[in-house]
Amino acid sequence: MNMKSSHQSSDPMSPNFKTAPNAVKRLTASVAAIVMGQVAVLGTMSIMAPSAHSIPLPFRTRNEPTSRQFDACVETLMDLDIDIPTTVDVCGAAIAPKALAHCVEDIATETSLASSDALVGCVRVRQPEQTADCVVDLDEDFDGALSGPILGYCSRSLLPTIFKNCVQGIYTEEMTDPMDVMDACVEADYDAPQVFLPTFERSGPGSGTGATE
Repeated sequence: MNMKSSHQSSDPMSPNFKTAPNAVKRLTASVAAIVMGQVAVLGTMSIMAPSAHSIPLPFRTRNEPTSRQFDACVETLMDLDIDIPTTVDVCGAAIAPKALAHCVEDIATETSLASSDALVGCVRVRQPEQTADCVVDLDEDFDGALSGPILGYCSRSLLPTIFKNCVQGIYTEEMTDPMDVMDACVEADYDAPQVFLPTFERSGPGSGTGATE
């Protein structure tokens, strides 16, 4: 004999819900409303709350100059008799103020160049330490006879250390004019080779290739 359960479902979607007592219906509906309300609130909060990816972070760069580095730049340039307005402008605009000051100091103290000339050579170069080494080393190699041109070439070079090595490796007193060597070495910073040696040309139809001198 099949016996019907006396338990009435409280699920509003159940077919038996309509036969449940009114009190049970009201309680179930109230609980459902509360739950749905909480879900709606949580959903709204998740939409409104900023995620970690949406919060803007302060921009940072590597090797940011510190206040001590700016101070060192000002102190060094003023010790080299650079006037105050120029010192303020140069140090304030420098990406690496301490390196800039060291560049000026090294050139002014280790060559015959004036500090004002050294400053012109060091301002806005990409690698001030390498620029200073380039000037000081080549100036010594040429016994101070080409200080001005050397400063100009080392400042112009994008790769001062390689430029210096190029000049030192190629130049000999017996063979070469130093200005020609510096012209050739500094141009290597900017231009790809235009002439490739040896060159190869076809010597005739179907004859393959042959090297030409």
